[in-house]
This record gives sequence, C-alpha cells and structure tokens, in this order.
Amino acid sequence: MDFTKIIVVSGKSGAFKVIAQTRGGLIVESLIDGKRMPVSAANRITSVEDIVVFTETDEVKLKEVFQKMKEITNGEQAIDHKSDDHLVKEFFEKVMPDYDKERVYFSDMKKMIFWYNLLQKNDMLDFEEEEKIEEVEEKKTKKDVVKEDTQVIEKKKVAATPKKTAAKPQADKKISAEKAAPKKASPKK
Repeated sequence: MDFTKIIVVSGKSGAFKVIAQTRGGLIVESLIDGKRMPVSAANRITSVEDIVVFTETDEVKLKEVFQKMKEITNGEQAIDHKSDDHLVKEFFEKVMPDYDKERVYFSDMKKMIFWYNLLQKNDMLDFEEEEKIEEVEEKKTKKDVVKEDTQVIEKKKVAATPKKTAAKPQADKKISAEKAAPKKASPKK
C-alpha cells in the first residue's frame, strides 16, 4: 500500500484516501464511510507516510507501527480505540514497548489504533506490496546510477582521446615558373 495516498486532516475524524488533486486542495474519500469530499489546502493535511512515533532512542515511521500491529493481531482488527484506557495502553505497549512516554500521548495511541483498524477494514495494509515497490525503485535507482556512471566514463574517454582532424591536402610547394613569375607583355608584331 502506498501510504503517501493516505492522509489525515486536522479537524476531521478518521483517515482519507486521496482521489484527486484540485487547484485549491484535494478530493478525498473517507475510510470510515466512503464519502468523497473536497479538502482545502488551508487545512493541515498530513500523509501517513510522514507521521513518526517517538521512542526512547529514535523515531519510528507510523507504517512500521502498523506493521507491528498487524503481526500482533495476525492481520485482524486491533482492539477498539474506545476500549478501556488500560487495555488501549497495554496493547500499544505490546506494539511499541520503547515508546517515549513523555511525547506519545494517550490520545495519540487511540488515533493510531483507530487508523490501523480503518486501514485493516479497507484491506489497505499490504506491506508485501510496499516492499516489492521499494525493491523495484531501488533496482531502478541502481540502474540509473550505473547508467550515469557509464555515461560519465564514456564522456571521459571521449575527452581523453585526441580529436582526429581530417588531413588537409597540402598545396604543391613547387609552383610552376609560369604561375610564380609575373606575366610579361608580349611584343606586338
């Protein structure tokens, strides 16, 4: 799944799939009820691909958190985000045991579980497809680098080899006496 096409919008509940881009914003489809609506560029729009979760040592992309949730739930729905606070926190600690307890709020945990359940319900958690896409892009990048390196090497070869100039025919150094000497006027008879 291409998580750059899945967004969250400030002030709107749930997650949305980007359908089209307009001059003033986006046309999105709600993953909750499938309704389409315009979203203005004035709204704060964030791609799921760009969201990170703070840990004690680093930052982890949200899609990696979703992948761990999928492993823990065996691809099924996670607990309901409206469950007892203790259950929500316990589930999230299974998924991210080293999350930063000062910067990851309880409301953030509930949102992530809610978004995961929406994506799972809409069958949008195909991480194998994502890995294949990344591998193809990596191969393309490697091919481009090799192609560019080959072009640079060929240019260097061209620059290093002296240019061959076509041999100019040399003028005959012997000039006939007639041509070299000025013509004298012939005597009149």
